[in-house]
Amino acid sequence: MSEPEVVRQIRADVAWMGGDGRFVALTLSAPESLPLLLADSAALVWQVLTDGPQDESDIVARVAAAAGVETEVVAEDVAAFLRQLERLALVARTAPT
Repeated sequence: MSEPEVVRQIRADVAWMGGDGRFVALTLSAPESLPLLLADSAALVWQVLTDGPQDESDIVARVAAAAGVETEVVAEDVAAFLRQLERLALVARTAPT
């Protein structure tokens, strides 16, 4: 049996605002953090994350659907971007429920 995917979600200590293809996010618990502008494909990923905790395959599928492409086209880039958001302390990994 395969292990369940890790769920990702926007961290509770992140303030964000935006819409219409542009978002700004900031980690409030890190005084040295700077606001991050998310636009274009980054905004698509963030928009999906605003709907709450999801596993990577669901995030990829929703981003692909919004972009009008097959999941294979965006899977690697979305996974890399999620890892980047984790390093920036904007997104957290949680165990599946």
